[in-house]
Amino acid sequence: MANKLTRRRVRPMRQLYGAKVRIDRKMDAPQVQPKELLGIRLNVLDYEIRKNAKGADNWIKLLISYDETDAEGMPTGREIVREMHGDYAGLHRYIRSAERAFGGKQAILPIEDAEIINSCGYIFKGSTNMMEYIDDFHNQSTLQQSF
Repeated sequence: MANKLTRRRVRPMRQLYGAKVRIDRKMDAPQVQPKELLGIRLNVLDYEIRKNAKGADNWIKLLISYDETDAEGMPTGREIVREMHGDYAGLHRYIRSAERAFGGKQAILPIEDAEIINSCGYIFKGSTNMMEYIDDFHNQSTLQQSF
């Protein structure tokens, strides 16, 4: 009799899958790492920026899409949706600046034809005042001195 009282019904996970039990998670898609996106044109469909305990931005989650390619690198005509997240300061700093400049998140979404590059951390291509020539350095120094 004691065995009957202590025995619980066990439901294998495969039965729960069959019951179509699902939860909704915001921006849920297979995860991708930024290094896998180098050289790929992508669209930022949505994002979330979180703050640390001191109130400073320190984490970003991006929902992105880009063209699917086959084994030979040819476009298939389909668009892949992926998510990436982490402490990518160059990305969340730029997006916050864009929000301030254009009036918030809804004003800048979707961000189309973006490209991520690795330049002392992951950034959007063209999002920094990167110097290429010595004249760029002198011009930047002159601007800083005038303030």
